[in-house]
Amino acid sequence: MKLNKKAILLAVLSVAVLFVAAGCAANNSPYSVNDDAGYNVSIKFDANGGFFTTNTAVIVDSYNVSDLPKDANGDAKIALLSPDDTQRGKEAFTAVKNGYFLAGWYTERALRVGESGEPLDEYGVPTAQSGRPQGYVYSGKWDFAADR
Repeated sequence: MKLNKKAILLAVLSVAVLFVAAGCAANNSPYSVNDDAGYNVSIKFDANGGFFTTNTAVIVDSYNVSDLPKDANGDAKIALLSPDDTQRGKEAFTAVKNGYFLAGWYTERALRVGESGEPLDEYGVPTAQSGRPQGYVYSGKWDFAADR
């Protein structure tokens, strides 16, 4: 009987610790930290099924628009750094996905569909036929030297 009470007490304490840990994690997310610091624009680099050499799938750069120089119209233009730019120093990262190469970074991503609207995989084959997940079509290739 004493063993059952100890097991129940241990289970209750474990659940309480998990709730406390979950609450702390939610308040310290990169997004909430950036919001608290006044950043109001975030740029997301998505490895699209791969990963970055930082062992994450998504990298986010954040900017505070009020700190950026403005043009004649009062618009702030952000000159983005590519993820592997040497100006990032130790923070530079590369996207990796076995069997693929990085063709570039794009501003738009849409689900790949055939002429009749059927979902297509990444090779243009109907997903019902290939059994693979639906692929994407990318557009708006980003030019890090010119685009803002």
